[in-house]
Parts: sequence; structure tokens; C-alpha cells
Amino acid sequence: MWLRMFAGAVIDLETGIVYPPPLGADGEGWKRWNSCSSAYEGSGYENSVNSRLIIVRCGLNIDSNGKNRPDAHYFLWEGTRFREIRLIRDQVPPPQ
Repeated sequence: MWLRMFAGAVIDLETGIVYPPPLGADGEGWKRWNSCSSAYEGSGYENSVNSRLIIVRCGLNIDSNGKNRPDAHYFLWEGTRFREIRLIRDQVPPPQ
């Protein structure tokens, strides 16, 4: 298992306006641009250029085999912000 942090931005190429990524914090400062501070193995983004949907896999859910199974956040881009439309939490059973 390894730790990595996701940060970034969405830039409207027509207006130049910069928007924070999904799961970014409100307000000012670096936390606004940090999308997933608990990004472990299996985490990441899934998206397509021709789609408004982005899937963010984030979180620490270690199964009995030591493999991380992150939660899946589904976001829809609405022109000026991301709206979460679904969250699938991975239910890892506790160790016996």
C-alpha cells in the first residue's frame, strides 16, 4: 500500500475561470485544490473528454487480504461546479 495525494483544478477554456476539483474543500488555500487527501492504492479519477461524469475513488478501506478498496464518488459537472450524484462506500468487513 502507498499514499498519494490528488490535487488539481478544472479550467473553462473559453472563459479562463478556474474551478476546484470534486471533493475539494470550500474557501481559500491549498485545501480547496486537494481532492483526496486519503488517496491510497486503488484511488484515482475516471473520466472521459466527452462526458460530464467523473468518478473519484478515494478512501482507506483495507480488506482481509491487505488490499485497499476505496469508496467511489460519482460527480456530474453542471457548468460551474460538480454535484455528487452517488456515493458507493466499500463495506470492508472488520478483521476476525
